[in-house]
Amino acid sequence: MNTALIYSTIMYTKAVANAVTSANSNTTEAKDFDDFQNHYTETEFDLIVIDATEEQEVFKLSEVIRKKGVNKNTAILFMIPGKVKYLHSFEGMELAPFIGISKPFSKVEIQNLCRMLLNEKLQRKKLMNSLEEIEQFAVVAAHDLRAPLKNIYSYAEVLKESLYDNDVDKRQTIEIANIISGESSKLLKFVNDIFEYSRAGKLNLAFDRFPLKTNIKKMTEMISKTCPQTKIDLKLVNIPEELYSDEVKIQHIFQNLIENSVKYRKSENVEIEIGYESHHDFEATFYVKDNGIGIGKESLGTIFQPFRRAHMTSEGTGMGLAIVKKLVRQLSGDIAVESYENTGSCFRFNLRKQSKKEINHAGS
Repeated sequence: MNTALIYSTIMYTKAVANAVTSANSNTTEAKDFDDFQNHYTETEFDLIVIDATEEQEVFKLSEVIRKKGVNKNTAILFMIPGKVKYLHSFEGMELAPFIGISKPFSKVEIQNLCRMLLNEKLQRKKLMNSLEEIEQFAVVAAHDLRAPLKNIYSYAEVLKESLYDNDVDKRQTIEIANIISGESSKLLKFVNDIFEYSRAGKLNLAFDRFPLKTNIKKMTEMISKTCPQTKIDLKLVNIPEELYSDEVKIQHIFQNLIENSVKYRKSENVEIEIGYESHHDFEATFYVKDNGIGIGKESLGTIFQPFRRAHMTSEGTGMGLAIVKKLVRQLSGDIAVESYENTGSCFRFNLRKQSKKEINHAGS
């Protein structure tokens, strides 16, 4: 939900608050200047609305808001009696939209402007997130691609020299080929994960009934076969036999979380509990809990971001949980984690339930 802060320097007009709230915004109304100052210095808002008597007064106040930092990139919508002339300027004016309208105004006018400014803030956030992802990608790519490429180059040179000298040792050649194959596999995994992340959240949803419980058991058995020395003790709590959702995406979510539990295990005995909780008619929550090595406090805030690893010593691209979050979001849900080092982790994600009407329509 969008957030808006409203402040009036004259007799408070309830029409402004009603108009902003109706623009799909969670509105905070400042009681006086001190209350307004406390809000804009401590809390970031998506929109700040100022109802004032003079244009110059608004410009002075807006400069202070932009200088405080928390709302330096927040759009400001102001209203004054008479024509808005923009005769003044202030430091930070260019950082975000700054728009004025004349009183009297209509409710529709305020609604449309608020929607436009709130959407602009949302698009700017998405752009900033994309830029951060690109920057993080550049750092990780340089680090993760450098080592495998260097190894491939080095061992290819060794192999080339031995062939030139007609000094080919079959066992050594096989060892070198295995190393090159292994390093190439790391590069392919990196590229595949980036492709999966870019694709996650963009593919169309395909809702249908599918055997959730059976699928979870099968994928756990499949993961167990890739780690023959690891014993997976799977416990299912209230998992429904069937689920109406996108089977491919749900399977991808559970597979990533189960693989994480196995990858970050404390011992060869891995305990995984997967449960289902129905809170009300419109939401269902699943959780995947393990007894692994857990995640440190310093990593909890970034664990779902692309190219972030909870444990830097482990292999991987740091894309798994970022892909999971994208898929959950596409299913109109969200995901969070509780974790303690050397104790284990518990990932919870909620999904919007389909209504009976939607289910019957899909089944017809």
